[in-house]
Amino acid sequence: MKEKIKKITFKLESSFIATVIRHGLAVMIPFVLTGGIANALLNFPIEAYQKFINDTLLSHFLETVYIGTFGLFSFAMLIALSTSYCMEKNMTIDKTILYVLVSIGAFGAQFYNAHGTYNIDMLDVKGCFFAIITSLVSCALLERLQKIPQLNFREYTSGMERITALAISLLFPAMIVIFLFVFATQFLLITFNVSSLYELMSNFMCSIF
Repeated sequence: MKEKIKKITFKLESSFIATVIRHGLAVMIPFVLTGGIANALLNFPIEAYQKFINDTLLSHFLETVYIGTFGLFSFAMLIALSTSYCMEKNMTIDKTILYVLVSIGAFGAQFYNAHGTYNIDMLDVKGCFFAIITSLVSCALLERLQKIPQLNFREYTSGMERITALAISLLFPAMIVIFLFVFATQFLLITFNVSSLYELMSNFMCSIF
């Protein structure tokens, strides 16, 4: 039984998705630690220290560092995981940039709801789960769509610069990926009458537990 569990664990750890997530999170270490240290210094549990830094330039500085990092935590995770996906596929830098931009478009499409508001709260730690799903799904879907000859303009891009030809070849695949995320998001928001995907997930988790 233990051997079977070890084999399953090894397969999970060595899987492509696990590797992408692990490497993406590793890239975020400096980003996370910077915000974490600033938050620790800002909320150091000593009363005398809190009185000393209360409403000072130091406290404003530390708060700015924390908001500047953890306030964009999910956005940074999206970029890191999308980049990690491309690195594991040995993609070129220009192609990696395009994949990351499409992931950003797919992620940003989840912020707007049917009530006409834009939920920027998804940029911080609240949107972590959706950043992971979006980066992996958008990159995988874009990669598959790019291989369909009918969806690229490669025959019309001869003589163009590599980056321009690559961007044009990804036009339709990128549009399809972003449109699918918009449709899926709006369908879920309207169907379950919620203002954000975070609220939908929160309600679902509360109903389970």
